[in-house]
Amino acid sequence: MKRSDFPAPFQTALVDLNSTAAYEAHGETVRKAPRLLPVPRQAISADPHRLLLEPWRKNLKIYPQLYFLCGRDIPAKDPQGGKGAVLGVGLGLAFTDDGILLASPEPAVRDEQCCYWYSLYSDNSQVLADELTAGVEARNVVLTLESETLGTHVFDQRDLLFDPEELLTEGNSLVAFRKYDLLSLGNAGRPAELPADRKFRSGEVIRISSPQLGVLEIVVDDQRDPAVRIPTWTPRPYYLDTEDREGAWT
Repeated sequence: MKRSDFPAPFQTALVDLNSTAAYEAHGETVRKAPRLLPVPRQAISADPHRLLLEPWRKNLKIYPQLYFLCGRDIPAKDPQGGKGAVLGVGLGLAFTDDGILLASPEPAVRDEQCCYWYSLYSDNSQVLADELTAGVEARNVVLTLESETLGTHVFDQRDLLFDPEELLTEGNSLVAFRKYDLLSLGNAGRPAELPADRKFRSGEVIRISSPQLGVLEIVVDDQRDPAVRIPTWTPRPYYLDTEDREGAWT
């Protein structure tokens, strides 16, 4: 079946870090709850076979991932949770970069975190196959990422902290899901890294494959230019006044 045959999702969301190795690579401690983030639909490339890297993108962290569509409406705090609610699973690619962070002078810790979120929310930061396969157990999948520039990297999905049903169940303790909602499972390993001064060759193809789900081929349009920067911005100094009993943000 194909994702394009179904209605557009009401909600698009992702998990960025979904394994111990992914947390370690990001310098964070593993959390008990999934880092489930709602993102704009534009974060997913309209072309499932093209990765656009705009001129302002800089140092990349790239990883293959699985995504899935929710197969039924799940009211908030549904006793069934996500059991039996996965319509199908497909192949995908995601990346983050520090182009936004580099536009922030002397960033504070908060700025570094916000710029990382902005990267996840940015347009075309995910490329997802149109093909979906029903009945695939996510933790039985091994994803291989390969290209001339990146080399070959293997991401064993048995290391996922949350599989599709578990992700829906955990998220459902707070929010409802609708049929055809799209959720990306995120990184199950250490991402492949590519510095700003090393570009993909023109027309290079990234291949993501697994025995159960086939092959996703993505042509890279690497327009990154070290001379192009996002206009410098001055972070607004948000802080909590501890003397303010109302807890207002200043």
